[in-house]
Amino acid sequence: MEVITLKNITKSFKLEHEEISLKNRFEDFYALKNISFNLKKGEALGIIGENGSGKTTLLKIIAGILKPTSGTVDVKGKLMSFIELGVGLQPEFTGRENIFLYGALLGLPRNEIKKKLNSIIEFSGLKKFIDAKLRTYSTGMQMRLVFSTAMMNNPDILLIDEVIAVGDESFQKKSFNKIKNLKNNGKTIVFVSHSMEQIKTVCDKAIFLKDGKIKTIGYPDKVISLYLESVYKTNKNSIFNNLNKKIRMISRLKKEQENIINSINKTKKNVFNRFKIKSLKQQIEKNKWKIDELKFSLSNLFENYKYVLEINLDLIQHKLEFAYNKNNEGSIKKLENQKYEILENLKNLLIIKIRFCDKSEKNKIIQTLKMLMHEQLDFLKGTKREINVLKELKELLEKELEQTKNQKIKEKLLREVEDIFIRIFQLGKESEYNIKNIKKNIKRKKLNDEELEGIIVVLRKTILNINDSIFNLQLKKKNYLISKNKEKAREYEKEISGLKQKRKKLVEEMNKKQKLTKTQRKNSDVKIISVRFLGLNDNETNRFRPGSKFTIEINYNAFKKVNNPVFGIGIFEDDGTHITGPNTKFHNFKIDFIKGKGKVYYTIDSLPLLEGNYLVTVAIHPYNNFTPYDVHTKLYNFKVIKNHIPDFGTFYIKAHWRIKKG
Repeated sequence: MEVITLKNITKSFKLEHEEISLKNRFEDFYALKNISFNLKKGEALGIIGENGSGKTTLLKIIAGILKPTSGTVDVKGKLMSFIELGVGLQPEFTGRENIFLYGALLGLPRNEIKKKLNSIIEFSGLKKFIDAKLRTYSTGMQMRLVFSTAMMNNPDILLIDEVIAVGDESFQKKSFNKIKNLKNNGKTIVFVSHSMEQIKTVCDKAIFLKDGKIKTIGYPDKVISLYLESVYKTNKNSIFNNLNKKIRMISRLKKEQENIINSINKTKKNVFNRFKIKSLKQQIEKNKWKIDELKFSLSNLFENYKYVLEINLDLIQHKLEFAYNKNNEGSIKKLENQKYEILENLKNLLIIKIRFCDKSEKNKIIQTLKMLMHEQLDFLKGTKREINVLKELKELLEKELEQTKNQKIKEKLLREVEDIFIRIFQLGKESEYNIKNIKKNIKRKKLNDEELEGIIVVLRKTILNINDSIFNLQLKKKNYLISKNKEKAREYEKEISGLKQKRKKLVEEMNKKQKLTKTQRKNSDVKIISVRFLGLNDNETNRFRPGSKFTIEINYNAFKKVNNPVFGIGIFEDDGTHITGPNTKFHNFKIDFIKGKGKVYYTIDSLPLLEGNYLVTVAIHPYNNFTPYDVHTKLYNFKVIKNHIPDFGTFYIKAHWRIKKG
């Protein structure tokens, strides 16, 4: 049953200009043009668009607040509009008094408001301020009060205009859950929001409004993609400016907080100053809410733009794979530049996120940043940009090095910094000694002894410089570790010595057992050389879609003949959850023997995993023994990106729906 029907709705306003001629004084401005759609009972419609696109005007016409210039509106059922909430509130009344006032404006009897008063106050989270005057409330606090009061009503149709875009994250989650519950209880909802996640979660369909016209209507995912693509294509700079502006506001509010706390500490705690201290503490609470509101707004903006960039990155990746297959150098260069720009924007976005996210999130973002930089370096080798990305990565690692206290992580980071330093040094020296030209000259012509001697001197000087730099870096590294923690260094030495002894005993014991069971194991017999992930047409990639072809290629080297080896794989979620652990023995894929270099392939024709980061373990072991020849534990990772079907969970199950009526 259709409860909202709009046919050919147009709304125009008369705009007055200060013209001398009366003839040109008024102009027709069309806020909406020829809007038509219908909504069934229990459906939820999301309306998205930039400011000034006509979203609020459309809601006001459905609510009956405005009349259309032309067209018809048909609404069936009790309607509740969350548009321009707070109209009629009195700033000199307390929060409690305004609940009664606003409830009366909504048509609720006083006795019913009394019964629900405690529930309204509890939902709003304003118990501390409920008897303070409304003029002392922030905008977010006023919206909390109004929304909590309005939600006590029980309408058939809800018109919601950005009312849950205020308040901190916990209040917004609570409000959004309330709306989801109303939807689940069969209420019809028309929902305007700048949060694409909210639209995707609650709405059955969506409309993209642009300049008062319906640009597109359909499933939320498709409509959101088109909207975000159009917004962020044209307004990239304004997005970064907006993010930075909000971060500056947060910094200002935090400084205010510090000043207020200092003021409280300096104020003497006596009867005369009691009200002053109470007022200052209330100001701290208000500032805290403002900061939380800004952080949530930032998160929404961040997620929306990140969503667009990831879609574009995925698209470019597919085009690049096609260009690589065709060996089209022109397209490859153009697409690699585009990929670099998208990765740069993603990188800048993550750097901004670090400035306002919680400490728990910061480490994850830093790891993602490192992955992005490594992805850039994969196709920047030999270009001028490579050295810039290497310097950025080095700076990021050095900051991480300063902040971490874990000695093992420090040592790992130092090794990474060392590798980057060497690469930067090599690139710099190539430029300084013009090594590329030397290589070309050697290929082009035969050189006499004198010319060859000159080249050898230059190359020797380069090698010596690199070796000196490595030596100095190693020296700095050792001095750093010793100066930071001499005591711990001694402890570690003792611990390492003890572990070596234990290891020696274990090896001896294991060898005895092997002799008894007539089995032998030598780690040097077989080695895993490398592991690659292959997609469609066996192109190397570490990004896959649910349902796509997925192959793991294991490159091995058997130094002597090894009979009946077993190759095994473990796939894990990034939180450590074990997804699967196949091996050639379980799958009855018997390998008689291996000798020398070779490759083993594990292929899944339709990858049954949903969006997420995954880790991979690879191992080779004897047929009747799980003691491995070689094992690489969670050394490799791949990413599954968003699919056209937004399923929840870990597994992608290819299935279909069917209905049989009557």
